Formats: sequence, structure tokens, C-alpha cells
Amino acid sequence: LWLKFSMLESEENLMDWQEEAKAIINDVKDHMKIMEVSAVLASTNQRIYLNATTLEGRDLCICVSGMGFRVVGNQFNTIDEQIEGNAKIYETPYALLTDISPLYVQSFGQTLQKAMEALAENPP
Repeated sequence: LWLKFSMLESEENLMDWQEEAKAIINDVKDHMKIMEVSAVLASTNQRIYLNATTLEGRDLCICVSGMGFRVVGNQFNTIDEQIEGNAKIYETPYALLTDISPLYVQSFGQTLQKAMEALAENPP
């Protein structure tokens, strides 16, 4: 019975990472060319991998875990041990993308400006 409970608990935690990944993707998708969960690298109850292409055209493999967000490869579905070992860990996906993609910052800023202008024109 304990093993069965333990497996269910692991599946539940894995599902949480899937939900977390969906939320991350939804938050940044308008400011990226591609952002998706890796269908090749296995997700666990401790981490999930995202494939991303910045607006500059840079491909990345990003590991999302309890430690934070870090680039682990410069190609989709790829973990480069040298990159992974030296990777800076970010607390949020926004911090990571701000650090590596000037066009992400520009796109996000433009979207924010449009939202502020719309709010100024039609206050609540």
C-alpha cells in the first residue's frame, strides 16, 4: 500500500510540474518564438525541461526545478554537461529571459506600455 501511495504522490508531483510548465509557457509565449515542454527529455517529480527559441533565434533547453530556472543546452532536447555545470540559476523565467534576450525585454515592455495606455484611456 505504501508503494502505491508513493507512486501516486510522485505522479501528483509530476503533474504539478506539468501545470507549472503550462503556466510559464502561457506567461512568456508572446515574447518568444517557441516555448514548449520537451517531449524527448523525461520530466520527473523534481524537474521538467523546456525547449525555447528567443526572438533573436537562439535555441535553448531550460531546466525548471525547485532550485529555479537554468539553461542546460543550446539546442532543443539537449543537456550539455559543460553548460549545465556552469549555468546561472534564476529565480524566475522572466529573470532568465531578461538576462539572455534583449528582444524579450523589448517585447515585454511594449506589451506593458500598450496595457498601460489602454488602462489610461478606459479607467476602471
